[in-house]
Amino acid sequence: MRWALPLVVLVGLVAALLTWTRLGPAAPPATDVPIVVYLLDNGFHSDLALPRAALERRGGALGRAVETLAPGDWILVGWGDARFYVDQSPISDRLPDGARAFFRPGNPSVVMLDP
Repeated sequence: MRWALPLVVLVGLVAALLTWTRLGPAAPPATDVPIVVYLLDNGFHSDLALPRAALERRGGALGRAVETLAPGDWILVGWGDARFYVDQSPISDRLPDGARAFFRPGNPSVVMLDP
């Protein structure tokens, strides 16, 4: 019984050290104009619908990629395993590949941009 309190303290310290988190970088300053973003369920995956103007205004690689797409006010953005995400065969045929994509780390991935 005399070891109970020190043991509880030790377990608490170990748990605190294992779950410790550091603060990340400060959030960017808020802008005056909010940006509307939609989360869409396409039946199997989720896509983000982002305003094209905001992506083009941001610039960088994503802005340049968006400029090459067909016209449209919104851009659907999706992401997934490079092999599983682009395969168009019936889902029942792709279940083993889906398990591989989900459980195996380090898989190549792709980003979909659809106007």
